[in-house]
Amino acid sequence: MNKEQTKMKKHILTYLILIVMSIFLVACNSDSSSEEEIQIKITLYDEVNDSTIASDEFDAKDGQILQEVLEANYEVEVQQGGFITSIEGHQQNEADSIFWVYEVNGEEVHEAASNYELQENDDVLFKLMQFE
Repeated sequence: MNKEQTKMKKHILTYLILIVMSIFLVACNSDSSSEEEIQIKITLYDEVNDSTIASDEFDAKDGQILQEVLEANYEVEVQQGGFITSIEGHQQNEADSIFWVYEVNGEEVHEAASNYELQENDDVLFKLMQFE
């Protein structure tokens, strides 16, 4: 093998290393975009007693699960299946048809908080309501 061939192999190896490193950096950067910080608001309202329990703004990760943020910031009890039974000591009462429900940005949500993925500026309202 002559000097030119050795030099050419070193150049090719250098380019391959640069390409692999570039791919690695792009892959790492795309993962971090899903970790983007977002701002959300959570309000807890006891409709039965007409009182606001709490109203707070939080930083969360884009796509983070609502129940995770709720449990990290409030005292929460959850039944199997993801149904919230108590927040900050305010409990549902099945005998009196009082249950926790929630809405996001003014629209009622029909899925467990354990499934809801948060988005930028979500305004979440948990209500303790009596149904007839």
